Amino acid sequence: MTKILLSVAILLPFSLIIEGGRRQGPIGGWTPQPPHSKSIQNISTYAAGVLSDGANSFLHKKLVHVHEAETQVVAGIKYRITMDLGTTVCRKNEASPGPERENCALHKDFPIERCLVTIWERVWLNEKQVLDFTCREHASYNDYFSEANIAKDQDFHKKQEVKDDNSL
Repeated sequence: MTKILLSVAILLPFSLIIEGGRRQGPIGGWTPQPPHSKSIQNISTYAAGVLSDGANSFLHKKLVHVHEAETQVVAGIKYRITMDLGTTVCRKNEASPGPERENCALHKDFPIERCLVTIWERVWLNEKQVLDFTCREHASYNDYFSEANIAKDQDFHKKQEVKDDNSL
């Protein structure tokens, strides 16, 4: 038992990755990412398209907001993203998938959904795959875009930025 505790005490400090002076987390573990970075926005838009295409609805869904994001280095990169999706006014049989879907207005009669999505990307194979997702109704359109909710979300992201800055 003493040998195990001694081994853990010696090896634990080495299990953290230090990159650019920033603590990144345990080797093989999940690392927080800025939700508004270009790479997170791109992979989130891809995942929103996959969820929209697979939804049992005649209307497209689109990415509204990325709330939180983490990555894990595996044979490629796994992304775990908490994001909000909205139902658009565009019918699947009328609007093309991709950039046109992103220009569709949100339908005010449908709720905003909050989804936790896991995506696996292997860039060298030009391959992306949604591994898992769960979505639930988060708020009505009007509640979601209320001033109070927007202020609450902005406060959350400011606290996350301060937390990230303190880990430098």
